[in-house]
Amino acid sequence: MRFSEAVKYYSNKKVQEQIVLTSKNREVIPMFANKGFGKRPSTIMYEREVYDLARKGATSFHASEEKWINPLMLEKTTSQRRLDEIRKGWDLILDIDTDNFEHAKKTTGVIIEAFKSHGIKNVSLKFSGNKGFHIGIPFESFPTHFSGQPVKELFPEAPRIIAEYLKKFTEKHLTKKIGSKPFEKVIIDTVFLSSRHLFRMPYSLHEKSGLVSLPINIEELEKFTKEQAKPEKIEIRTFLQKNAKEEAKELLTQAYNWNYELEKDETVKSNKEFITPKIAAPEEIFPPCVKKLLDGVEDGRKRTVFVLINFLRSVGWSEEMVEEKLYAWNEKNYEPLKKGYIKSQLNWHKRLKTTYSPPNCDNKVYYEDLGIKCSEQICSKIKNPAVYTLIRMKKWKKKLTTK
Repeated sequence: MRFSEAVKYYSNKKVQEQIVLTSKNREVIPMFANKGFGKRPSTIMYEREVYDLARKGATSFHASEEKWINPLMLEKTTSQRRLDEIRKGWDLILDIDTDNFEHAKKTTGVIIEAFKSHGIKNVSLKFSGNKGFHIGIPFESFPTHFSGQPVKELFPEAPRIIAEYLKKFTEKHLTKKIGSKPFEKVIIDTVFLSSRHLFRMPYSLHEKSGLVSLPINIEELEKFTKEQAKPEKIEIRTFLQKNAKEEAKELLTQAYNWNYELEKDETVKSNKEFITPKIAAPEEIFPPCVKKLLDGVEDGRKRTVFVLINFLRSVGWSEEMVEEKLYAWNEKNYEPLKKGYIKSQLNWHKRLKTTYSPPNCDNKVYYEDLGIKCSEQICSKIKNPAVYTLIRMKKWKKKLTTK
């Protein structure tokens, strides 16, 4: 894509209008070709800014999924608590990505039908500008509170849970459409759902393809071709501007119920490999992933509680030791959890009559998505973090007896 082509495209007043419309309350960052993103935080308030940035070399524009009281306040914001305070809301945006464009269209269609089956009518859709599609649900579709907590604070937890739930909900249908193991062929991007994550804005150009990230009508998905996203052929439509109060409440409820059952199932699956040792395993023989978790986390605190409780119980730690370690761990976190939440989780596990293993190493949600997965040299040989420790514990005991 030539510099002159980008400048000409962004001189279009209608394109400028749509970019400014989407920019409201969002962090907006330009991409300068191969030079990378511009300075953060930043925003766009006026149409002329789009053209001026293009003349300075901006080739595309990227916005936060989250909406803020004032995006520029992010410059001095470091704590999760402060982010929650200045966040106005967030839109649910799923990125459907694959090298097979027909698979991308079929997957997108199935996800849209899943939204409809949960009573959601206001679904926005746009071509990503290259290989796939972005499906969006505006924040106004969600309830203001859920389980006693402001929904605006459930980011990125809620979008992640919804995305994983939708994958499970659509897997059988999608298998019929594109074949077995559909999520090895198509990525529904959930890892990217993190605080201050940026997505390519509607009507932004894509550097690799030279095409427009173009909003399209859902009814046009099946017949859509990339040819329609050429800058000179685009039609103007809005993206994520429709409001439908609380029509996504059912989706949020079902997703969290599914996630609760999933976590419960992870706990009650017995594993014959585990015979809880009579002596508590020392931290020095814990696997790298657990050691990383114990250093404190910025994201995934609740999932970490689940992993640590089951892991520590599996390697011989008493209830008192587990409780003491959990509270000490919580103080290391970027933003500590409320002690009441940890207490409730400890009490629930105490009521279980059996000690169960933590999630296996191949469980993406608990290790890879948290960025603490061990190297393949370890994970290819060990199925579970507790197994790693119990194997090493045999050698550790021998050392004790030989001293």
